[in-house]
Amino acid sequence: MTDGLPVPPPLYGLVLSGGESRRMGVDKGLIAYRGVAQRELLYALLQPVCARVFLSVNPSQARPEPERFEYIVDQPAYSGNGPIGAVMGFRDAYPGVGLLLVSCDLPFFGAEALRALLAAREPTRSATAFLNPENDRPEPLVTIYEPRFL
Repeated sequence: MTDGLPVPPPLYGLVLSGGESRRMGVDKGLIAYRGVAQRELLYALLQPVCARVFLSVNPSQARPEPERFEYIVDQPAYSGNGPIGAVMGFRDAYPGVGLLLVSCDLPFFGAEALRALLAAREPTRSATAFLNPENDRPEPLVTIYEPRFL
């Protein structure tokens, strides 16, 4: 407890970059925006605000530079389930930890949006998400999921 308030659970970051890229034919996370692969930009963006950050990859994806990046490889038990499979694997590996989830195919997600999401975090709730203005629904691929939700 700090100042009478409960201490929020630690927050780990997960950059979803384990898709099969069937529609695009190339690994979306490796597309360079601003001269750097998008998954690397997001990884660096999350590092200052998360206790740990991981790149979520599928078993067939290369995992270069293990000294620079931590990886979570999609588990066979959850394969074929898209992003929720990565979330389930994270939950199994890190119970009791909050998850800041960001998809690698959001090139306009940046520091300002990250600050807004973090400022809105309420660890007593299940999740903190942006609302999609087109359908007034939460955006599940840019969300903070609290342990109680996971």
